Amino acid sequence: MRTHELADLEAGLADRFRLLSRGSRTAQPRHQTLRAVVDWSWALLSEEERLMAARLTVFAGSADARAAERVCGVPAEVLDSLADKSLVEVHRGRYRMLETVRAFCAEQLAGPDEVRQAHAAFFLDLALRGDRGLRGPDQLAWLETLSAEHDNLMAALGWAAGTGRTRLGYELVAALAFYLWIRGLRGSAVPHAAALLARTRPGEETSDGYVLAALLVAGHPEWARHRAAVSAAAAASDHPFVTFLWPMTTGGRPDVSGALAMLERALAGSDPWRRAMADLIFGYPPLASGRHAEAERRFTTAVELFRSLGERWGTALAIDSLAALKAVGGDTAGAAALLDEALPLAERLGAVEDLADMLCSRGDHRLDGGDPAAALADYERAGELARKAGLPSYAACALRGRADVARMTGDLASARRLYEEALAGLEPGWMRTIGNLARALVGLGLLDQAAGDRPGARARFVEAMETAVAAGALTEAARPVEALAGLEEPEAAAALLGAASVLRGRPVDGTAARAHPAAYRRGARLTPRQALRLAGLTDEVIDASPTVSLR
Repeated sequence: MRTHELADLEAGLADRFRLLSRGSRTAQPRHQTLRAVVDWSWALLSEEERLMAARLTVFAGSADARAAERVCGVPAEVLDSLADKSLVEVHRGRYRMLETVRAFCAEQLAGPDEVRQAHAAFFLDLALRGDRGLRGPDQLAWLETLSAEHDNLMAALGWAAGTGRTRLGYELVAALAFYLWIRGLRGSAVPHAAALLARTRPGEETSDGYVLAALLVAGHPEWARHRAAVSAAAAASDHPFVTFLWPMTTGGRPDVSGALAMLERALAGSDPWRRAMADLIFGYPPLASGRHAEAERRFTTAVELFRSLGERWGTALAIDSLAALKAVGGDTAGAAALLDEALPLAERLGAVEDLADMLCSRGDHRLDGGDPAAALADYERAGELARKAGLPSYAACALRGRADVARMTGDLASARRLYEEALAGLEPGWMRTIGNLARALVGLGLLDQAAGDRPGARARFVEAMETAVAAGALTEAARPVEALAGLEEPEAAAALLGAASVLRGRPVDGTAARAHPAAYRRGARLTPRQALRLAGLTDEVIDASPTVSLR
């Protein structure tokens, strides 16, 4: 074959032998003999060899000997016989067919549904064992095992979703969600999860797989259709990964009672991984509302529990949370040092999403600590990782960081462009992007202020406050309050800086605060609700926040 039109190739992929029989007049006889050669080889196979060859076609890409024997129901040594006859290739203990051979053998497969059912059952069992193994000292080994079988795992899930086997599909989702999340591969399961949800009426399913399928497609139309039913199912769930993903996806909403009840059960339960995750998540509300000692106790307990389990991913997340606490307290160098400890854990795991997130966080700490060059290096690497992995929200976080660097180094035109690109890509419903949204809005407000547009700047700062308060992130609301102070007369500015100190949980410095200490003290004596009112937020916005201290 020398050339084919794209449409010709696309149509021909459905029948490889028909495609190979076309082409130049001189090549045609050679290609027409290919099927005859494979047919001749097939005729020489024993019955066992034929069964193995036909059934091996249900595997996606390749299979190891154990999986082939279990799924195909034929002794593994038959694989070597097929390899001797050039019908399969062997590489590092895995067996695969050339696609032309696979296409022929698939035509010979009798009872394909039974074989595919065996394939799905085998890989469900593997995924279930892997899910348990990922929460302990064998995490790295299981990640490698599941990664090697990723295509087969997705093929099993796709077959279950595509043929209406929803129970099997949801079982696979529940078993695979943690692996997919760690490796930043959840996008590969989204079409299958959405297909399962499309076949399910809201309220007819309550399984953990149903909850996790909905969380995997958060933002998709199926998420909106199932949200109420999923909320009820999630509140009753004791699945370990639901303990993490449900609060992280929905924690910024006013009604968090279901998530809180689930986390309380986890703390009181016997599963140490769930207890560690509950402690980690229970550390975020006190971090957000300025109760730093409580947040430190929670995060430290989580680090200790995850380490005792030999679980690197949870350990990295908990150390990252301690770094955020350090930064809120003003210790940016300490925060960056903790991330120096967490980042190698994430990198060793291949946890691309968390790696990008932590790089952006370390960039923030380095920038706030006065090192824009080091910060820019972190943002650029985070952006590259996120783009390659297809993680648009984290790519947007990196853009926001680059925008901060551009603004602080005087490149205002680039800063505005980058902020606007970041805002277009950030997911407003995801807890880990709230700070980036607020920082991007504050950055645009500061650019408006520099351009003389004070009303525009004020609107941006208020929007940033509203974004943070709506998610319950009071510490993130402190930044726009400090920025608002730059629009006021000195005495009013001092009071706002005092109010910002209430939200941040530590003193906030500034020229106005030093010039008008009495006004600063007045602001610093306010409650969080009063501080937000002083900054211009309405009671309606404040009352909609999930933060308990505002009620």
